[in-house]
Amino acid sequence: MLMVRGTEAPAVPARGSRWRPYDFLPLDLFKKLHDVWRVDSEERPQFIIRTVEDHHVGYPRLGAYVDSDPNWNIYRRFGYLRNRSMLHKQAELASLEVKLQKLDDRDSKLAPEVLTSREQDDNQKDPRRKFLLKDIEATLKSYDDMLFRSQATLAMRKPSDRNVTSYWNEILNTTSLIEPEQEFILHKEDLVTLAGDQEDNWLNAFVERMMIRTCRRLTQVIFTTSEQKRKSTDPNIRYYSKSRLDYLIRTIITLIATAACMTPVFVLTSIRTDQNMKNLVALAFTFVFATLYTLFTHAKRHEVLTATAA
Repeated sequence: MLMVRGTEAPAVPARGSRWRPYDFLPLDLFKKLHDVWRVDSEERPQFIIRTVEDHHVGYPRLGAYVDSDPNWNIYRRFGYLRNRSMLHKQAELASLEVKLQKLDDRDSKLAPEVLTSREQDDNQKDPRRKFLLKDIEATLKSYDDMLFRSQATLAMRKPSDRNVTSYWNEILNTTSLIEPEQEFILHKEDLVTLAGDQEDNWLNAFVERMMIRTCRRLTQVIFTTSEQKRKSTDPNIRYYSKSRLDYLIRTIITLIATAACMTPVFVLTSIRTDQNMKNLVALAFTFVFATLYTLFTHAKRHEVLTATAA
């Protein structure tokens, strides 16, 4: 059993002061419990942490800010430029295709034997087809590379609105960049995030909003690692451990799922005679289950149908 000595009750707010719901929370107790779970600091190496404010204002500080959390790895995809380049390369290939077809049509009448032998075709005094095919190969290689790279950028996820807003506020509050170079973050439809494995649903957003409105000391003790606390001295920048947030969100989802499964059981056992009412309750909770499954996961349509049928 854990016993903490010397823990005093928090002082009662003075009359007339604004009372906050977390004033009576034993923050010191939470801190000591957290320290028990952590590895002793003397046994851990002193990791080198890059602090955002240690860098000069401008691109140095903005780079440190972006590097401090995966959610802020947000960049433009430049979709317009990519498509302009691919359209140009596509037209270039189409022109080469027409040239090759005309050359084949000419040789089919004047020298059909060169169309049946690569060696004879290459040994001509003017091996146009040989050089043309080399140009086609080089252009196709460049075109294929552009296609695959564009496909990769299209598969990247879009950043959440809250992460884009945080990024924009950092630029404005620190005057990191001159005005024309700030505008990249305003191209909302062209932005992608490199943090592809980050969960982004309404529950995550709701939990993060509630944590921002909650006591900073409490959330930092529970959800912020010692390394994250050293990343910034700005009180407006908050870092939360992804693994700890995942544990909290999984707990919430587990409680909701348990309630969704057990509530209809209790309701149906309380209804003994009215069969129509039982059917209505079963239908209603089936709809609730399918809705929750859709909201809390990124399941595809056929997966939702399978889970509901099961």
